[in-house]
Amino acid sequence: MNLSVFLRDYLNNFQKDYDYKHRGIIDSFEIDDLALSVGKFYEKIRKVIDWKEENALRRGAIARAIKRNLVTQIYGLNHDTSSKKVFELAESMVFELMRSGYFNNKLINAQKVDTVGKILNKYVVILQDLNRNRADLSRKDLRIKIKLQSWVIQIAACEIEECLAPSFQTVALVKLMTQVLKDRIKVIPASNLSEAEVNKMIFIAVWRSLFEADDDFISYELLKLYINDFFDHNKTWEQAEAENVFKVKTLINQDLNTKIGRQFLRIANKYDAAYRLIGEITKKEKIESIEQGEKFFLDQDKVKAYFAEIYQSRYKSLKKRLLKTAFWTTLSIIVTNIASILILEWPVAVMAGLEFSQFAIFMDVFIPSVAMFGLVIIIRPPKKANEAVVWKEIEKIIYHTDERDIYEIRQLSRTKNKALQTFFFLSTLLAGAAGLYGLYLIFNLVGLPWTSIYINIVYITMVLFASLNIREKSQEITIFEESSIFDFILDIFAIPLARIGQWFAKKWKEYNIFSIIFSILIDAPLSMFIGFLEDWRNFLKEKKSEIR
Repeated sequence: MNLSVFLRDYLNNFQKDYDYKHRGIIDSFEIDDLALSVGKFYEKIRKVIDWKEENALRRGAIARAIKRNLVTQIYGLNHDTSSKKVFELAESMVFELMRSGYFNNKLINAQKVDTVGKILNKYVVILQDLNRNRADLSRKDLRIKIKLQSWVIQIAACEIEECLAPSFQTVALVKLMTQVLKDRIKVIPASNLSEAEVNKMIFIAVWRSLFEADDDFISYELLKLYINDFFDHNKTWEQAEAENVFKVKTLINQDLNTKIGRQFLRIANKYDAAYRLIGEITKKEKIESIEQGEKFFLDQDKVKAYFAEIYQSRYKSLKKRLLKTAFWTTLSIIVTNIASILILEWPVAVMAGLEFSQFAIFMDVFIPSVAMFGLVIIIRPPKKANEAVVWKEIEKIIYHTDERDIYEIRQLSRTKNKALQTFFFLSTLLAGAAGLYGLYLIFNLVGLPWTSIYINIVYITMVLFASLNIREKSQEITIFEESSIFDFILDIFAIPLARIGQWFAKKWKEYNIFSIIFSILIDAPLSMFIGFLEDWRNFLKEKKSEIR
């Protein structure tokens, strides 16, 4: 049995991770253990406050560091944007990030700091262009400018993250799945989409399904396709080139929001389990060379034994990991709810002359928490037949076969049944309205003042949105899936409410007041304190070494 060309390419790309981690590091930086512990502890608190996905937490820490260190440059308050100044800021920022605990500090040295300085210098030029060309704006345009600033910072965070912690294994797996889907997906009629457009849709779908990448990260990856030299660190950026970045952003937004893209995502979601497990199998073998990798995968019995072990381990730990995710999500909602009661709900109820009993306060916090855990508990693990289906799919990916699966995506210009579409729309609208009214009755029954009922309904919709995301994560090793009538009925009522929750969750992340307060009042002072603590510890160590 021969290995597929897809697997051989995957092993070539996977090898880059081993080469990177085992290269010689000259003068890597060291961070004090106590400073590192304090930094890690604070990041755990931020995890509760920010309410972000696991894969976005490190990037969030980088974005916060950029805002702290480049605040005057971002908002055009300081014209001292010389390379020397930016490189000084880059060094202090890298040390801050190393204290956060998100990076392998042994792989970071002065060369990395130099690269981060070049990266920051490029984005300062882009932000300068943004401030110069949009200096006199209306209120509406000002909101657009702020969103563009935020987008630029997120892109910068993605590039710095890739510089400090390149994810070769992740990229190798994405390329594997992308190449296989390119070979299997067939668009009908083919003339409706160019090959380049199909490739982009597959690329976006793979990142979203395999690693739950958000739009900011995918925008960063698509920039590499649109602007060839954008990530050339030796290039000197000019103001005239910065405007092109915002033009490209418009094209990227179109790519991210096409209706046809949903069909590509459905296919990627169905088969992503096989690729995820291939990645786990490769890591378990601890492959150090392409030859070793090829030899291992040619031993089909050993590969299948690894698959069975990893699959069963994932299967058994699935519920535990889902509960952990639910815990952090629920904790974020509880913290927000308590803060909302103290800052908003209780004072407003008092001013309105309404009673807010201790029981009502308890139920105010209790109901959203129970709702989250209840929705997670009902998630069922995959069927027994799923294991064989996943292994068969893995075989078709890693071994050469004359059989070729075809996944069809149809773009037929047929007229939709308007009566049927109207029924679906109205039934969804009525189910959503019934769900909202049901929540109103529940909160009214436990004695919440009407001023708090509406806020708590928003929290519940956000809980439903989060729980549907968790349910999607539970499909990480699933290809064979059977839905029950219970799932169908639950989706009828949950999906319209979750769509409302999705909108509020997006706005919460965009205007998270508690995150802003933490960033202003705690982030900067704590970062300075940790740096001071590290300097103090280093001073004591130096003096201690002089005692003989």
